[in-house]
Amino acid sequence: MNKSFYWFLKLFFLAVFILGIPGCNKDSGVGPSISDSDFQFTGDESAKVNVGLYIDSGVWDGCKTTTKNMLEGMKCNYTVITKDSILNSNLDRYSTLLMPGGDMWQYRDYLGANGMKKIKDYVNRGGGYLGICGGAYFGTNKVIWRGWSNKPRKNISMIGLNLLASDSDGPIEDFAPSYVDSKCKVNIVEKNHAISQGVPDIIEIYYDHGPMFLITNTTGISVIGKSVNGDKTTMIASSYGMGKVFLTGQHPELSDTHISWTLLKNAIKWCSNK
Repeated sequence: MNKSFYWFLKLFFLAVFILGIPGCNKDSGVGPSISDSDFQFTGDESAKVNVGLYIDSGVWDGCKTTTKNMLEGMKCNYTVITKDSILNSNLDRYSTLLMPGGDMWQYRDYLGANGMKKIKDYVNRGGGYLGICGGAYFGTNKVIWRGWSNKPRKNISMIGLNLLASDSDGPIEDFAPSYVDSKCKVNIVEKNHAISQGVPDIIEIYYDHGPMFLITNTTGISVIGKSVNGDKTTMIASSYGMGKVFLTGQHPELSDTHISWTLLKNAIKWCSNK
């Protein structure tokens, strides 16, 4: 299967997932139901944040759409930013940088050493970094890539942003051979963390080739969630200088009941220091 046809099938599946065609597995909402007030920003809350949503080379087309839809559904104040924004604009105008699902190698090569330094300096000064799947790989120190679905396992590595003391390794072997689970169960481990507030003990979130996190120094790192399948660390939070970082190997933006949107709302507020 060539890569273009592979991604045609992936986008088709995402469309089926989002539109809710019968037979499609979605977030079934393990735990209590969620009201709009749980996952939507109030006017005052939204006015205090400005998410810089990276939409440029490397971001998968499906992730561009679903991440925008999530932020709009959450009534979250956001601005689409690009490589040019990172290199030539003042990132301090954004409370949090959100790097969606995509190709972390393209992120590295397209932004280059200068762009990566700009992001690190921004977070160090007090900005937030929220990475989803590819954006989560990119936020770690060593990135280990194991290959695409139904292929022999690989061991290809690169150095990411190194925003916290953790490597990323994926896709997770427990989800082989497809490396996709539309109802991936996650145990919320750190229940007292601000990101976990109002979130059930177990939630179901779409998983697709994302990483587990191999923490190299536990000081200052909070393990927010672990996969029920394999007990792998898939959600972590930490500080970097004056800023804050949240990484998730799953795709919380792909939610029908919006339980995982509540978690993302909490994460945006936490990363934004609000």
